Amino acid sequence: EAAEENYPQELTEVLQAADVAEQLEQAQEEEYTPDWDGTDAEFVEDEDAAEYEEQYAGIKLSYTLNREEAMACLKRAHIYKTVGRRAWLETGILIVAAALFFVSFGLYQGGYNLALGILSLAVAAAVWLVPYLDMRKRAGEIAGGRKIEGEIYPDEVVVGSGEGQWEIPLDGTSSFEEFDDLMVLFTPKNAILAMPMRAMEPAVIADIQGMLIAGCIPEKR
Repeated sequence: EAAEENYPQELTEVLQAADVAEQLEQAQEEEYTPDWDGTDAEFVEDEDAAEYEEQYAGIKLSYTLNREEAMACLKRAHIYKTVGRRAWLETGILIVAAALFFVSFGLYQGGYNLALGILSLAVAAAVWLVPYLDMRKRAGEIAGGRKIEGEIYPDEVVVGSGEGQWEIPLDGTSSFEEFDDLMVLFTPKNAILAMPMRAMEPAVIADIQGMLIAGCIPEKR
């Protein structure tokens, strides 16, 4: 501090501005970095690494999806057609029908109208409840404690090993999206690979994003 007092006023102001900029940049990094669960990322050797002139071109991840993450992917994939705009339309029609039946019951005291009104409300509830319960069941099966291991290279993503191994080419045929602290690949064959950012060391997140963005098209849903 004593040395700074001898600096010209202009230089002192520049140094102070640089300190403020550095503090703001650090604060932004802390704000946008997802919670990391401590899982260590591992660099793995790519057989085609010579093509990219790097000794290690891939990043290995190991993680287990939880129910909430699996639910987020199922919702985003629109597998359940009764969830969304169609569900709102069906619900609106059923509520209007129930209201008409209840009005008829109030005017004519017919038990048939009352039963149909109650049935319409029950079906309206089922439009939302049944897909949700099935989605939770499927999400639990997807999570289920099964560990997923993947290796991300500039030209492909390799999942699993042995007979269960499958590859996702990063050649622009798959789409990529980020949501709920997940990096998700949607393949042309309707397969989904979800990678939670909590399982990525903060230092490698930008590298993974770069490879996936470069090799995929943005997801539009």
